Amino acid sequence: MTIDLKVSRRGAETQRHKIKEFLLGMDARRRLSYEVSGFGFQVSGSERPIDKGMGFQRALPFGGVWGSAPRRSIDMKDINLSIFSSLLLGALLLPSGTLQGEVTPTRSWTTLVSSNGFGAVVVDLVPPEGKAQVHHFREHIYAAEEPLLDSGGNELWSNGAPLSVMSRDLLFDILVGVRADGGQNWLKSTPVDLDASGYEPYQDGAVGGTPIIRYVQRSRGLELSSFVWAPWSVEHATFVLLVRAKNTGSSAIDGVSLFTLHNFHLGYGRPGPTGEVQANGESLSWDSGTRTLTETGFAGALTAVAVSEPSFVGANHQSDSVSVWNTVDQGGSGNLSTSSALGQVRDDWVSGFQKDLAG
Repeated sequence: MTIDLKVSRRGAETQRHKIKEFLLGMDARRRLSYEVSGFGFQVSGSERPIDKGMGFQRALPFGGVWGSAPRRSIDMKDINLSIFSSLLLGALLLPSGTLQGEVTPTRSWTTLVSSNGFGAVVVDLVPPEGKAQVHHFREHIYAAEEPLLDSGGNELWSNGAPLSVMSRDLLFDILVGVRADGGQNWLKSTPVDLDASGYEPYQDGAVGGTPIIRYVQRSRGLELSSFVWAPWSVEHATFVLLVRAKNTGSSAIDGVSLFTLHNFHLGYGRPGPTGEVQANGESLSWDSGTRTLTETGFAGALTAVAVSEPSFVGANHQSDSVSVWNTVDQGGSGNLSTSSALGQVRDDWVSGFQKDLAG
């Protein structure tokens, strides 16, 4: 059995040390030494800072048993982190049959996040109700903007905690759709291939290492890969969605189109980053020269820019009989269209792009 201990200098390189062969009867005096200066160490995903003169408490998970070291200060000279007493304690307390076989890993997290330090975007791969979607776009990276004050400028508190002006989640959902061979549908209920999805690798053969989220679905004979990320080169809350359609079969597929649906909420309310802002009093406009949809409301303004010229643009508000959602969801081969009220203030504007591909 192996414990993977990650020692990382924040903003610098990462080193890995493997501690092997800690079975019963192992010499508990064996030690692992580090020379540390402003390092943090991570054991099983839990990182704690190590600073000069700072006390710390170390806890190591092992087979469901936690061993801990007493709180003490750390000198920034050469130090020894004696972890084996905790590990050995965990080993001694395990049932005799626990070490006889490998445990089959199971996926416990299917929500992926990308951030550029200004905002954050969240993608659900296996969310409730079968909605594979981009579902969260925060206007700020922090959860609270500032303290909530009364008319006299004093902070307001409730149950011993300060009240705050909360950051907003401005996105209800973004969906991807496809048309092929005379039919079309949204992919929100199409299973995601979890083995083929995750974070894009930083180089061939690597696993992850970039902020680019990839989720792969299959529909109408096509492999559809959606890529979502918050680009670091843009110093604003922003994200990119790209969709790739690939014919993995041996026969040609005709009439292929890709769709996106954007449902931003820019109305009243600050329910916090996990709540939904209202969609009242919004306005939506389309500029074909810059390929830009601009939506405004009480919460501010958002723009959605098409990477290439869309074949059709869709837009509808709450009271329209024809909507971006229904056009694709009802099947057939209907194209997106815009509402006659485009540019006016209405409740719950929804927009979308359609791109007809060759073939």
